[in-house]
Amino acid sequence: MSGIDQLGRIWDDQRGRLWEQVWTHLEDGFQHEVVDRVRNTVDDIRDGSDRS
Repeated sequence: MSGIDQLGRIWDDQRGRLWEQVWTHLEDGFQHEVVDRVRNTVDDIRDGSDRS
């Protein structure tokens, strides 16, 4: 395997890892946001201050 092929493979591996980290971070952030909204809605209903 030539040096350029090796470099291309390393680049692809790193890009794949970076994309996986970004996607995981976005998924986690979205899930936390949804959980927070549900929790706030439940708290509002319990307190009698439901805004929906």
